Amino acid sequence: METISATDFKAKCLDLLDQVGTRRIGRLEITKHGKVVAVLVPPESREDAVRQLHGFLRGSVVVPEEVDPRARPEINALIQSKISEPYQGVKIIEFDHLSPDRL
Repeated sequence: METISATDFKAKCLDLLDQVGTRRIGRLEITKHGKVVAVLVPPESREDAVRQLHGFLRGSVVVPEEVDPRARPEINALIQSKISEPYQGVKIIEFDHLSPDRL
């Protein structure tokens, strides 16, 4: 972690941005009158961002048995009966089996 005054940051801004972007500086605190007013950190890598995003809600949603079509065949049959003609017989996707490779 490094600290720099706003005045010095203004003078060296482009060089400091390059250093943070290449991760030579991991965190840069910018101060005014001795107080931190901004923190500059490198962006998260695209792979890390996607890895954190996919599946972040897994396990947080519970479908009660009375509305889960897999648990109640009569509901599944009702849904299938309401599907328009070209889609008759199409299987309802089970979200448990979705993976990033299949999206």
